[in-house]
Amino acid sequence: MEKERLAKVRKFLHESLNLSSKLFGIYLILALILFLWIGSFTESLLRAHLQQQFEVQGKNQSKTIGDSVAEYLLTENVNGVNNILKEHKKANENIEYILVFDWNSRLFAHTFSGEPTKELLNAGDDENFRVVKTDKGYIWDFPAPVTEYDVGLIRVGISEDKQLSIIKTILSNILFSLVIFFLTSAIIVASLHRIITKPINDLVKGTQFLSKGNFNYRVPTKDRNDEMGTLIRSFNQMVDDLENYRVKTDELDKKRQILLEKIIDIQEEERKFIAMELHDEIGQSLTGVKLNLKSLEQEMNDERLKEQIIDLHSQVSLSLKNIHDLIVEIGPRFLEGRSIVDILERYAKDYQQRSNINISLEIDNRTKLDLSKQTKTTIFRIMQEALTNIAKYANATEVVITIENSKTHLILIIEDNGIGFDVNREFENMSSNKNMGLFSMKERASLVEGTLLIESEKGLGTTVFVRIPLKEVKSDD
Repeated sequence: MEKERLAKVRKFLHESLNLSSKLFGIYLILALILFLWIGSFTESLLRAHLQQQFEVQGKNQSKTIGDSVAEYLLTENVNGVNNILKEHKKANENIEYILVFDWNSRLFAHTFSGEPTKELLNAGDDENFRVVKTDKGYIWDFPAPVTEYDVGLIRVGISEDKQLSIIKTILSNILFSLVIFFLTSAIIVASLHRIITKPINDLVKGTQFLSKGNFNYRVPTKDRNDEMGTLIRSFNQMVDDLENYRVKTDELDKKRQILLEKIIDIQEEERKFIAMELHDEIGQSLTGVKLNLKSLEQEMNDERLKEQIIDLHSQVSLSLKNIHDLIVEIGPRFLEGRSIVDILERYAKDYQQRSNINISLEIDNRTKLDLSKQTKTTIFRIMQEALTNIAKYANATEVVITIENSKTHLILIIEDNGIGFDVNREFENMSSNKNMGLFSMKERASLVEGTLLIESEKGLGTTVFVRIPLKEVKSDD
């Protein structure tokens, strides 16, 4: 449990506090430790010094009082001794009691209103002072012989309250001075800390703007000539270089987009030309051959030749069908005059017949759209490339094509139950025809400001997501 608490505290300090708070916290901890050490050390020195002075003063007072009562003690004048004791106690407020013993160690006089306790009477001796615990606190008991004739013993009990009061007063003044010192130093440290950390915070702010693609923010240098100023100027120069690089990259990207669009337009025109040639020249010629073969078949009496003509007629019919399929594949004329839904349905039907892969179409009822020619071509070519890849590589038996209108985007989803593949690896390696096809799909989507996402996992099939903004779409409504 203790380790978990320490781990939580460590995590809080590392994650929740910024650099400024950590540095100022370190200063406060060090200042507190120094404050406590100075206070403790000062108190120890004061106690030792005052105790030494207190001991000397106590012994001197005991000797002085002993000398004062010596004559009365010799004559056994109790009243005289009591009067002197009262005068000394009145003159010194720290004296709690005075005990006078005769030469036979019997109590001769004292300053108590009643009788002193046995514990107090037995607490002292005639050699060393002792600290006695009483109901008024700790009392320092100083014994002293009465003159050199050894006519008795006097014990003076002095309270340590004054000593403690002096210690508290001096210590309070020192601690107050330390508090003022540390508060002043804290203000100075906070100011210096702000001066030091502000450029760091500005750099952090700059990196945050930079991470969001904002190249307009520059960290103010304020004519700093130190290492931090050099770092800030280097950062600003880096941002300038990145901004210039971004501008050049954007220009190159725009040129690439324009070039790609022209290439695709030229490609579509070439496909249109080839489709027209196939339809108008080869298609019509084969149709004429087919009609002539039919006429020749009807006129032919030789059964062997007739069978050959029928076989030739079938081959010509198959060639015409293949040419028709090829025209559908390459020719944009297939897209003219049809809605995107009609295009998808007709192409899916032809594809299913050619590939023996079952295709299911799920079309949103709101998808009654009249797309621009470019958008319609883009969707068709992406779907065409996706289905071609499925037929070649996926080993799929089922394909689901979904088209939706989300009010902001036209969404096309193509899913298969094939073997799947590693998408990242395929996009990193653009050498194969399959990979070039994937790249072509992505580039076509970008031409209409759309996005293309491919999700796949080996053994779990592949899904292609296409999103095209509706600003490219004209609704029938």
